[in-house]
Amino acid sequence: MKNFIYFLLLTSHFSLSFAQGNYVFGPNVKVNGDPGGVTFHTVYSSGAHTIAARGDTVYIACRGDQTGLSSVYFSKNTDCGQTWSPGLRVSYPEASILPSLVIDSRCDIFIVYTYI
Repeated sequence: MKNFIYFLLLTSHFSLSFAQGNYVFGPNVKVNGDPGGVTFHTVYSSGAHTIAARGDTVYIACRGDQTGLSSVYFSKNTDCGQTWSPGLRVSYPEASILPSLVIDSRCDIFIVYTYI
């Protein structure tokens, strides 16, 4: 099994693997459903964790504008960053920002965020 380090930046995912003494970046993979060119995600940052992994599964919580209202979405990946599950909106009904995600020892996922 390869070792991966995951980076989440703007609306893209980058994978970085270490093989034969070299770090290699994989291609960008979009992880949310925002229209192209949306970069508002970097304006607000709580410094909280928005990405976590257990085994071969990677989970993210990110802010998105798919409905025209700032909302928090959840997605997961099980194929080394190649594809992501459709974003599941987890914040209702008000606008929300600053998601944070954590997984406990039983693999229960907790997401918190701020209403605006």
